[in-house]
Amino acid sequence: MKFYSEELQKLFDTEKELKDAEKAFKDRQLVKETTKKELSQKIEDADKAVDDAYKNYEKAREYAAKLMDESNKEIIKIMEDAKAAIAKAEKARTDAIIAFNQQFGTYRANYSGERAKRESERVNRLIEDLFNSTGSLFF
Repeated sequence: MKFYSEELQKLFDTEKELKDAEKAFKDRQLVKETTKKELSQKIEDADKAVDDAYKNYEKAREYAAKLMDESNKEIIKIMEDAKAAIAKAEKARTDAIIAFNQQFGTYRANYSGERAKRESERVNRLIEDLFNSTGSLFF
């Protein structure tokens, strides 16, 4: 006599074979369902981790922008103070030359050696700072 399983849609020689096959099938289905739930949960957890990572990225981005803004303000202040010191020193030199010119005639200076190199580098650096490719006036 043959035994037919509605679940498996298959014929078996004995009732024991049928029951064992149906039990094995149900066990596989249970494992498959459990594994499916576990994997679905892992996907949901990973989705949450991705969302959290993007939220953290946005916070970090905002914080970095704030730091950049603060540092840019500080850099501008430092450079403006340095430029003001240069302007003050240049004015004092110009005033001294004017005073000399008024008493003794035209002041003349010849630069050579290290001083000529230093003066040339100052002028070149000033021009580079004004016209560099980054658009920054300082670096």
